Parts: sequence; C-alpha cells; structure tokens
Amino acid sequence: MTQFVIFPVDTIGMCCWASDLDRRNRDFLSSIDYRFFEYTARLHGQQLAGESRQQAAIALRVGYHHGLETLFTLLGAALQAPDCVVGYVPHLRANQLKNLVDRFSRRDHSLVRLKLDEYSWAGLSRGINRFPPASDPDRKLAERFGTLWARLAHDFLDESNQQEYNSIKHGFRVQAGGFALAIGIEPAFGVPAPPEAMRLIGKSEFGTSFFVPKGIPGGSRRESLNFQVRRVSLNWNAHGISAALLLMAMSINNVVSYLKLLNHVPKEDVHFIVPEDGGLFDEPWRDSPGTTMCDFDELLAESDIEVFSEEDIMARIKRGFEQNSGTDDESSTARNT
Repeated sequence: MTQFVIFPVDTIGMCCWASDLDRRNRDFLSSIDYRFFEYTARLHGQQLAGESRQQAAIALRVGYHHGLETLFTLLGAALQAPDCVVGYVPHLRANQLKNLVDRFSRRDHSLVRLKLDEYSWAGLSRGINRFPPASDPDRKLAERFGTLWARLAHDFLDESNQQEYNSIKHGFRVQAGGFALAIGIEPAFGVPAPPEAMRLIGKSEFGTSFFVPKGIPGGSRRESLNFQVRRVSLNWNAHGISAALLLMAMSINNVVSYLKLLNHVPKEDVHFIVPEDGGLFDEPWRDSPGTTMCDFDELLAESDIEVFSEEDIMARIKRGFEQNSGTDDESSTARNT
C-alpha cells in the first residue's frame, strides 16, 4: 500500500510518497553518524600545538560549519516533519534552513508541528533530550543544551561565518591565521601612535581572511553588476571550536535518537548522550579572542567609479575576445577607469 506524508519545508508545502515510507525513514535515521564530528574534533584538536596547527584549525572550522548545518537541518526536521525526515532533509535548501532557524530564534512557531511547552531553543531541548533521570535529575543538562543551541543558532545565522564557510568549501579561497587589533591616539595628525601607546582589543593565532564581493552601491541590476571586493578577517578560538564540535556530535545523536523514538525504533536501541564533565558547555566560549571580525578595507562610492550597464560590459568583453590581444583588451584596461 502506498504511503504519503504532507509537511512544510520552511514555508513551502511538500508531499512525499513511497510504498515503505516508515522503513525508509528509519533506515535514513540509522545512517546518520554523529561520531564523524567527534572524530573530527579529536583528530584535529590534537594537532593544534604542532607544525600543522593552522591546517588543523581550518579542518576544525570546516567541521564546525558542517556540524552547524547538520544539527539545524535535523532540528528543522524535528520541528516540521518528524515522521518524514528522509523526505524533508533532501528538499531543505540553505536559504530555507537559515530562514527557519531565524524564525524559530524569534519564537515564531508558525508551520511547526512539534508540540512544545515553550517555543524556544530551551523548550525544544526539553522536548527532545530524553535523558534518564539518573543522569539529569533536575533537567539542568536539557537547559544547557538549549543554551548551546541558541548560541550555535547565532553563529549559524551570522553572515560573516557563512561567507567564511563558502570561501573555504568553494575553491579554498581563505588565508589561515588570526589577526591582532590595537588602537591608539595619534600624537599628531598622520603620525602613528608608538607601540607602547596602543591598546590591544583583540588577538588570536587562529582565524581566516578572505575576500567578499560588495555592490557599488547596490539596488538595481545595473548597479549590482559593478562591485568591489573587500577583505574580511575573522578570529576564533580553535580549541573552543573543538569543544563545540564534541557538543554538536552529542546534540546530533540526541536529535536523531528522539526522531527514532517517534518513528517506532525500540527504546533499547536508542541512547542519549551527555558530557561526562558539565564544564564542556563553557569551553567553546572560554578564552575569547576579543575582537572576532575585522572589515577595515577601502570602501568605494558610486562617485569613485563609472557604473557600466550590462550591455556596456558585454560589448567590452566581446571586443576584447575579437581583438584577442591578451591583457591589453578593454576588459582589463577598464580597471584603471
């Protein structure tokens, strides 16, 4: 007998069909391996004091972004399609997931099927994390996971973090390493303050720098085709990222375990995980680098450029190809306009 499940994907309605949908859903949930993120944390965390520490830090950062995406995808499935995770996850697009996380962070629970005592990350954690009373007698661990998820949601929604993730996974266009930022008063106009007069407000050994396209000034299509590239630098604590990955691994396991219970997997085959040391919840934000983002780069205004139309740009490209004159064509000399 053919089965179907109707559910929302963010704000779009979907219907999934299969003759054995229940089994496919359970098989899908069984395929999710939370240990991958634990493995990533432990493997690369051990290398943060060695010669390859910058490469290890980038690997941890990639794992962190990947873990965020995985965790919130599964939480989205729990909120909107707990009985059809196998159909929900492949259809959830990045922009839909971001919108869903943003809406739930603002306690908007429209198109949420899961019934909670409170529509917040803490309320969601209390609903999902079915810890045995012996391991969490006063339910504090469930609350701490809720606080963790709220903090992770803030990171997930941060535009600079998403730009960093895209820069790493698409062409590996980042420079590894953090930055230091200090400020001081010039003794005279145009005269740099001496080092001893500078006040350090942020520093980290680990982080990334990457270029981000920005419109000049933005708005119409004609303006969006003319853009600049600005350097963005991020600082982060690689040891804290490793700790966060361990917590995300536990969270992913617990969300999957909850979904398994809803999909009739026997209780004896389901387990929930808590940290042996509750102090792990504080590790991701310990030893903060202070300033976490730097975007001090040139900022062009519309008055600084000639805004070319799409027709202008394509005409110059075609003339350059026709002339076949290497780097001397109009498309390259236009850089000096």
